[in-house]
Amino acid sequence: MKQEYLDAGKPVLSMDTKKKEELGNFYRDVITDATESTTVNDHDFPSYGKGKLIPHDLYDLGKNKATIHQWH
Repeated sequence: MKQEYLDAGKPVLSMDTKKKEELGNFYRDVITDATESTTVNDHDFPSYGKGKLIPHDLYDLGKNKATIHQWH
């Protein structure tokens, strides 16, 4: 069915939602490209947060393009 839609020029989208994250100066298990270290809290206490973030991405298979959105 996906290929039929692509052949007909119709959009085929894929959406992926990630886990909710606390907004704030919290530790993240990622690598950053920086010249200096960043000081962060070592625990994600909700009381230190500034809300929640729900990252998700939308991928258009036909155009081979993706966007990342963040709801908060």
